[in-house]
Amino acid sequence: MKKISGQIIYTLTYPLILLLVRNTERSYVAVIYQDKILLTRNWLSNRPIWRLPGGGHQSSERPIDAAVRELREETAVAIEPENFETLVESRPHRKKFTYNIFYVVIDTQPEITANTLEIIDAKFIDFKLIGSKFKTDEQVETAIDKLKRLNII
Repeated sequence: MKKISGQIIYTLTYPLILLLVRNTERSYVAVIYQDKILLTRNWLSNRPIWRLPGGGHQSSERPIDAAVRELREETAVAIEPENFETLVESRPHRKKFTYNIFYVVIDTQPEITANTLEIIDAKFIDFKLIGSKFKTDEQVETAIDKLKRLNII
């Protein structure tokens, strides 16, 4: 029911969403555990797309702090800012906002609790299944491409 409601609300409010994110800065995190990456599914969407945890910055918030806050809010995973490395910095998005992506490689898989006010699901997904079984957004594709080029995955 929430999935269908999210699709309807997203379709009706899409023009407003575009206005709200325009000229904003957003930060995302790629949390890597073994051969998997942590991804989330937002209930407010018109299609089943998996994405990196993340979102918009609060006023005067550093990009890394926004990324860490969003990770904790969406998944209950707490990782300190100093553990992250910058992967993508101030990249323009087709929807007229810029975004940053930070990454961290972890040794222990954390317990994930999806914040059901925003997220339908959150889990570690095998890199081999991305694109075939799990459809993703531009930020996930950008992160994976960059992680491969840097020989991190």
